[in-house]
Amino acid sequence: MILLTSYSFHFIVYGPQ
Repeated sequence: MILLTSYSFHFIVYGPQ
């Protein structure tokens, strides 16, 4: 599940917008 991990990292960096 690389996509899920990438999405999580994006969420941590960008934040829930």
